[in-house]
Amino acid sequence: RVVLYDGGHNRTGTMFLALELMGHKKLSFLDGNISNWKKQGFPIEEGEVKEVKPVKYQPSGRDLLADSTQIRHLMEKGDAVLIDNRNVSQHVGHTKRDKIVKKPGRIPGSYNVPLKAMMDNNGIMKSVEELTWLLAKHHIYKGMDEVVITTCNTNSLAAEFYMILRYLGF
Repeated sequence: RVVLYDGGHNRTGTMFLALELMGHKKLSFLDGNISNWKKQGFPIEEGEVKEVKPVKYQPSGRDLLADSTQIRHLMEKGDAVLIDNRNVSQHVGHTKRDKIVKKPGRIPGSYNVPLKAMMDNNGIMKSVEELTWLLAKHHIYKGMDEVVITTCNTNSLAAEFYMILRYLGF
């Protein structure tokens, strides 16, 4: 089993997605990142990391990535729900990340479910019940016919959100 964590910079989801695309089947993530681990008094190591024995993987074959043309086509047909995981201010076009985004705003038809809404102030995920309620509020539920596509400026928030969806059984 591989347990992923980071320092609270939304990189765990990207690694989760990459490993899943590679075909890794036993993935977990540390809820609350390394900061919460330390806060709880658990040990931290320094120095060289033990060598890990290489393993061959069979690519998952799952179609996890979509380009802009595919997303537009799916949305026009009503076959996708697009979730924007940025903060509300970016979604409604009041602010933008200057070095990354040329124009403020959102992809037409997208719903805003900020990644931060899925966690408490310490970066710990909300309960399954709370997460399920929050998603249902945006018409996202297990077994839905439409494809759920997550998006943000750099894919890091979207990948974290994808990881949470997988945790919830999507």
